[in-house]
Amino acid sequence: MAYKAKSKAELDEGGDKYPPLPADTYLMSIQSIEVKISPNPYDKTEEHPDGTPREQAITTFKPLEFTNGDALVDWEDNDVPPDKTIRGYFDLSRLGFSQTGPSKSRRFLAALTGSDVEDEIEVGEWSEYVGKKMMVTLDLTTLTKTGRKVNRVTDVRTSRKRSKNKTTDETPVAAEPKPAPESLLAKAEEVFGKDGF
Repeated sequence: MAYKAKSKAELDEGGDKYPPLPADTYLMSIQSIEVKISPNPYDKTEEHPDGTPREQAITTFKPLEFTNGDALVDWEDNDVPPDKTIRGYFDLSRLGFSQTGPSKSRRFLAALTGSDVEDEIEVGEWSEYVGKKMMVTLDLTTLTKTGRKVNRVTDVRTSRKRSKNKTTDETPVAAEPKPAPESLLAKAEEVFGKDGF
C-alpha cells in the first residue's frame, strides 16, 4: 500500500482538543521548532506529483495573553486550558518579498532573531529560540470539508515590553479657568440681568 488516508474519526481525534482562540493578536512563547521536509502542494511537477520538497519550520506556540494584557478566552468566551498550543507553519523556501511586503516566513525569522526584516537574517540553532516570546496574529477560519473551526498564524512580530507610566513626585495642578472677557459679562448682564445667571 503506497498511501493510506486516515478515517474521519482519526482526523477528528488528531485535531486540537481545545476550541480555537478568537481572531486577534497574542503574546505567545515558543515551545518548539521542528524543521521538516514536506511536499509543497502548490508546486507540483512531473518529478514531484505530490509537490516539490520544501523545508518547513513547524513551530509550536503557547498563548500567554491578548496583546492588551487580558486573560485568554477561547472563541466561545471560555477559559483557555494552560496546555493549549498553536502550531505555525513557516515555509523556509519562501523568504523573499512580494508587492505586499515580506513573506510570513521572513517576518517570522526576523522576529525570532530580532533582525530587521529587510536585512540579512542569520538563524542560530533552532533550540536557542525555545522560550522566546513574540506577538502572533491568528485568524479563525472554518475548514470546508469538516466544518471545524481552526486558527491559522497569519503574522508574527517581535514582542516589545510595555512601557510603564512614568510617575513623578509632582501632582499635576489643574489650570485655573480663564475669566470671561468683561465685554461678554456686560452683554450677559444686559440680556439676563445681574441675577439671571
